[in-house]
Amino acid sequence: MPKDKDLIERLEILETKVRGMDGLTNNHGKLGGLTDDDHTGYHTDARGDARYIEKDGTTADISGDIPLNSNKLTGVTDPTANQDAATKKYVDDNKSKFGGTGADGAKTVSSSENIDFDSANVAVKNYTTLTINASQVLGATNVPATGGVMWLKVSGDCVISGKIDIGGKGGAGGAGGLTGGVRGTSGTAGYKSGIFDDNAHYGTGGSSDGGNGDGGGGGAHQSAGSNGGNSSTQAAPGVGGVAILTYDEHVDQDLKAIFFVCGSGAGGGGADGDTLEDGGAGGAGAGVLILEVAGNLTFGASSTLDADGDNGADGIAGGDTGGGGGGSGGQIYVLYNGTLTDGGVSTDVGGGTGGAKVGNGGNGGAGGAGDYYIVKNHSF
Repeated sequence: MPKDKDLIERLEILETKVRGMDGLTNNHGKLGGLTDDDHTGYHTDARGDARYIEKDGTTADISGDIPLNSNKLTGVTDPTANQDAATKKYVDDNKSKFGGTGADGAKTVSSSENIDFDSANVAVKNYTTLTINASQVLGATNVPATGGVMWLKVSGDCVISGKIDIGGKGGAGGAGGLTGGVRGTSGTAGYKSGIFDDNAHYGTGGSSDGGNGDGGGGGAHQSAGSNGGNSSTQAAPGVGGVAILTYDEHVDQDLKAIFFVCGSGAGGGGADGDTLEDGGAGGAGAGVLILEVAGNLTFGASSTLDADGDNGADGIAGGDTGGGGGGSGGQIYVLYNGTLTDGGVSTDVGGGTGGAKVGNGGNGGAGGAGDYYIVKNHSF
């Protein structure tokens, strides 16, 4: 019995002590010398939510990284600002990929039509498939004076039985000299990207100072334009454009990048210095065609890719007038990743011929040729 009595007394003492600690487990501030904020591991209304991100997004500024420990951040909307997070789908849908996005859908040219450049130098189309029927032409309109690049991206298959025409859509040709002995004007240099070459690729105009009109100089591309012809009384014909410097240096040998330049325009012919006849206008250079096909590519027997320079105009009859120079050819890139079936495509990148003189004037100089590439398994 004494032992039981001692045990009971000890339990009573312990009960008294526990009752005296009532509330301490709920408020650490009751501990002597301590306040609520001495225990920052516990949230309080007074402390607020500085350490928490609320469901409504309110929080103080985050001052450090937030590791997700290999977990996913899901339900993210599409970004609108530069530093917004982006989902995998958004990146996949918007990244640059060979063959384009297909955003312009399937395209069939069953009746000849033009792509509207809207005065821009580059027009890009993203087709899922592209078909150009026999005898039909896909051309260009509203191209600026410096020329245009037609970039056709096809995410699927492409069948060309007709023509894609970017001929004469490069740098503009110069005007023929006006009556009364005016020299022809120079052509316009073609638009370029990645070509670090400041030489004059355009042809200059033929002279006409008080005598007969000289011929305009031809535009240049891969090869130089020819000088215009001398008239019987003048010795200052239009000068042909200078060829692009060491052409292969401007194209990556593995075609990991495309550097392009539109054909340049030719100079106009000189006018007759004694009569009222004008010189012939210079021809325009050709533009650039890039055909990028992720699937199979088929060329029909009568298919044509046209990047020829325009011919110079003849001198105006009735006097001794100079012909305009010919515009230069442009560039054609055909890049594909599937199977190529070539039924005999014609790739035309020639320079235009110079216009004919009249009487004792000078002939226009010929335009220089451009170049083309047909390459499989290209990737940007």
